[in-house]
Formats: sequence, structure tokens, C-alpha cells
Amino acid sequence: MIRLLQVGSRSLVLTFCWREWRAQRGVLIAYTLLGLLCLCLGFSMVPEHWWEQRGRRAMALSWFVALGVIGVVAFVAPALVRGEYGSKNDQFVRRLPGALRASFAGKLLFLVLATAALPLLTVLVGQGFLWAIDEPWHRDLFLWDCNGNIFFEWPWPAVACGYALLLMPWVWAIGTWLPSGRMALGGTILMTLVIGVGIFAVLRQSPGIEKGIAWQGWLWAVPVVGLLAAFASWTKGRRGGGALRSARFGLAATAVGLVPPSLWLAERTWHYHHPDLQHLATVDVRGVSPDGQFALVEGAANENFAQVALRVDLRDGSATQLAGCCGRRLASGCGF
Repeated sequence: MIRLLQVGSRSLVLTFCWREWRAQRGVLIAYTLLGLLCLCLGFSMVPEHWWEQRGRRAMALSWFVALGVIGVVAFVAPALVRGEYGSKNDQFVRRLPGALRASFAGKLLFLVLATAALPLLTVLVGQGFLWAIDEPWHRDLFLWDCNGNIFFEWPWPAVACGYALLLMPWVWAIGTWLPSGRMALGGTILMTLVIGVGIFAVLRQSPGIEKGIAWQGWLWAVPVVGLLAAFASWTKGRRGGGALRSARFGLAATAVGLVPPSLWLAERTWHYHHPDLQHLATVDVRGVSPDGQFALVEGAANENFAQVALRVDLRDGSATQLAGCCGRRLASGCGF
């Protein structure tokens, strides 16, 4: 009996995946063909001397990659929600609330397949086009400088595509929070700006902190938390509810997912402004008191961090952080 249920669930997941393809294939095929045609025509009209500059072939190929990524982020992900509000024959999830988990798995499978297939298709066409016009792109894979150092330089469109793919699950999640699944991409941009304002405030109060902490390791959490928010919004929120219920469950999952990186950033910020005085990366002596008992020192926990003012007791070597006063004010008599 359990085996029959597993087989039935697997078949239902594939059914939902196939239905997503049937619902989106018209738009995806039209967008891909039109986009590839425009890129090929545009690069065929580029003057010859433009290709002679270093990195131009890789830049051209990266735009073909961007074409596929835009198709996934701007068309596939929002349509996962908007497709449920089409004709009555397509409203499977609304008519069968017990199949929410299977529908989520089917839509996720289609999203993964589209993420792999669409950029791969566009990059293969881009490679063929560059070979056809005798502009082999592999010459720009490795670059070098005047010192003989060889390095790999990513074109900025490829870097932007990587960040866009990280936000792709959020487009799906936020689409469930909005009426009829509209403005999912705009809602994702708005939420990114809101979170970015909080991060900007931390960066403004702690100059250079982004250079001294390993924030890149938290990039994996962006799509993971987005998938958790989408799962909660779809499987819990749509069970007897609509966009408002999905928003409540999705925002709750988002708040829980943002707790670990927020605590980590708060701990790093505290360490930035209150470093361990016994383990400083940089130490600069600014002056000595007239009686020779104290020294004004500026130090930081990382060489990229802003320095804090310290008063060092030369008799026993103990140090005290002086908050609220800079080195110049202390040197002129601010408690030193």
C-alpha cells in the first residue's frame, strides 16, 4: 500500500511538471527565439574593431547566458503562480488543495529543469554564432597583465546572472503573496531594497566591515531561505487561504530564515566596534601622556576595519577602549 502511494505521488509530481511546461511553453519558446534573433542580429552589426578589444567575445557570450537567465527569472518563476489563475481547466491547485505538496514538487522540478536547460540552450547558440562569424570566445577565457599574471575575469553580465539566480526562489515565494500572482518580480526587487537598507545602515556605521568578514559564505542561504518561504507560502498558505494567508506563512518563514545571518552580522558588527584589545591586527601609537604613564593608541581587529582609540597603561600593559572620542580630541585633552 505504501509503495502504491509513493508511485502515485511520484506520478502526480511529474503530472504537475508536465502541466507547467504546457502552460508556459508558448511564452518561453517565443521569448527565446525572439531574444536569440535580436542578439545575433545585434552582434552581427558590431564593427570589426570592437571585437579586437580584450574580453569582447566573452562579453558577447555572457549576454547569451543572460538571455536564458532572464527567461527563467522573469518568465518561468512568476508564471509558477500566475498559471493557477488562468482558465478553470488549469486551476488544479485551487480545486485540489490536498495536492499542494505534489504541485510544489512538480513546479520545483520544472523550475530546476528550466534553470538548467534555458541558459544552456542560449549559450550553445551563442557559441555557434561566435564560431560562425569567426570570433572564437575561448580566447577571452584567460587574461593576463603586464607582469605575466594569468587570471580568469568574469564579465559583469555573468556575475549579475549569478546574483539573479540566487533571487529566483524569492520571485516564486513573493508571487504567492500578491493578488493573482502579479508583480512578483517587482515585489522581489522591493523586498531586496528593504533588506538592503538595513545592510546599508550597518555598512554606513561600520566602514570597511564588508572587506574584513567572510560574507560570501552566506550567499547559499539566499536561495535556501527563498525555497523555504515558497514552500511555506504554497503548501501551508494555500491550504484554505489565498494571498494574504500565504503572505503570513511566507513572511514567518522568512523571519525565521533571516535570524542566523542577522545574528552573525550583529556579532561581527559588535566585534568591529569592540575588538579584543589583546588581539589587534593593527596598532598605531598616537602619543604619550605628559607623565609618561599612559599612551594613546589606535587599533583594529582587522586591517580593513576602522581603528578605535585605546588608552594603554604603560605600567602594567592594560588597555581601555575610549568610546565617543577620536584620537585628535583625546590628544588635546579629552580624558587623556
